[in-house]
Amino acid sequence: MKEMNRVVSTGRFQRGYWPYLCIGLFVFLLYAKCLWFDFTYLDDNALILNNHGILSNPANFFRLFKLGHFISYTDAYYRPLVDASYMLDTILGRGRYFMYHLTNIIIHIFATALLYIFLIRLKVQRRFAFYFSLAFAVHPALTQAVCWVPGRNDSMLGVFVLLSFIFFMNFSESRKLKDYLIHLFFFGLALLTKETALVLPLLYFFFTPFPQRKIFLLSFGYGAVILVWFLLRQAALPGQSGIMSFVVLKCFFKNLPALIQYIGKALLPFNLSVLPIIQDTSFIWGIMAITLICVGLVISKAIASRRVLFGGFCFFLFLAPAFFIPYPSNVTHFYEHRLYLPLVGLIIILCEIAQRLKVKKEAFVVFSSLIIVIFSFAAFNRQDVFKDRMSFWQSAVKTSPHSPLVHRNLGAMYYLDGRLNEAELEYKEALRINPYEPMANNNLGLIFMQKGQLDKAEQAFLRELSFNPDYDDANYNLGLLYHKLGRKEEASRLWEKAVKINPNHKQAVECLGKVRLRKSYRDGGYEEMAK
Repeated sequence: MKEMNRVVSTGRFQRGYWPYLCIGLFVFLLYAKCLWFDFTYLDDNALILNNHGILSNPANFFRLFKLGHFISYTDAYYRPLVDASYMLDTILGRGRYFMYHLTNIIIHIFATALLYIFLIRLKVQRRFAFYFSLAFAVHPALTQAVCWVPGRNDSMLGVFVLLSFIFFMNFSESRKLKDYLIHLFFFGLALLTKETALVLPLLYFFFTPFPQRKIFLLSFGYGAVILVWFLLRQAALPGQSGIMSFVVLKCFFKNLPALIQYIGKALLPFNLSVLPIIQDTSFIWGIMAITLICVGLVISKAIASRRVLFGGFCFFLFLAPAFFIPYPSNVTHFYEHRLYLPLVGLIIILCEIAQRLKVKKEAFVVFSSLIIVIFSFAAFNRQDVFKDRMSFWQSAVKTSPHSPLVHRNLGAMYYLDGRLNEAELEYKEALRINPYEPMANNNLGLIFMQKGQLDKAEQAFLRELSFNPDYDDANYNLGLLYHKLGRKEEASRLWEKAVKINPNHKQAVECLGKVRLRKSYRDGGYEEMAK
């Protein structure tokens, strides 16, 4: 204890291995309880549980680079390194949820430690670098990146981006080929983790002015890495070119007001939600946060600082891809784990303000410690909404009541638990908000079937197929209903369509197999004998 007190009093904890030890212990203790959490059934079931057969076999490792993020050929995302991390967890943990959560915590520790190194390389004073890194580690808005298993796509991206930037700075100083190649290597890993990494070359060129010869070398390297990534992505996702369309551009301007809300959550992390939407998120905190930042910039005279501009550029560019995403229900969800890298940009701005204001060491330590304690308390309490699927979706409905998706998925959780009446109410609420909410009518049809209300079930399935004709489950379920009603030819046609849409639909394949086994040759044709 005496040694520890001496270390703290002399400031040695800001040097050597002490900052990393402190960050590691702090993060692990804060998030240890999430090691025993279940899955939320928001993507984690589709990404991991549904693909357990593939992920549990290491021989499928290279196959991950030939498929989309959800291990299919119909994805919009190509993130093979994230899928590879799920494979590692599945093999080491033998499917236990503990391992997936432990990996998320470890990734967050590494990212925070790299942030500390990155800030020091930016010539931020050590005490500012340490306390701001610790605030990043316990930031309540980043809880989703740690406690929600699929949130690791942003924390993993943070690790590779920060490593890439650190070696970029090495190259800008040393001009050594080794640093250049390692920098490109981590840039490539970032691209294979999440498409957001495409904005990195813009940040690299903004960060350090290079002579023309070096600019050509860097441009050639980035072009080569992006070309390899693009070819891999096209092979895995044929038809998903990712070319900007008018619809996507229109979505960007429609979603841009969420930038104010994101700024508010980054500086004043209140009004958090697991699936936030603009309609249910206050702009007040964002306006307050922007005001505080502007006042700080004016008072510190840092408004024209290159580091401030770089930080602002980071914040906007890392968030910008989220604004281009169109959603079929016309309601966009602005996930908070996407703040992971943008928050680094805000921290760069705050570090510059703090250094220029020449805040006294004692005052800064007291204020920063208070913020870290408040953030830690908020993050610790917030973890509970991720402990299981029911907690997650009930929290989603509570904080985003105008989202049809959250009502639909809470209905699915009630249905899985056999609470049919509650599930029916949630599906109807989803359809009230958005009459064309995908899967909601299909799920209602399943409830009506179980209740014996077959006419209502047929109407629900037909409504689903009227605007979602290629939904394999709806075709399969309507086929089951028609088979139950004795309309066996119609049932067979629907099952055939379901298999045509999705050849891996096991139930539809099984039903068709039974039908074909019961056919007998009669009078030169086939007569169905299925009962």
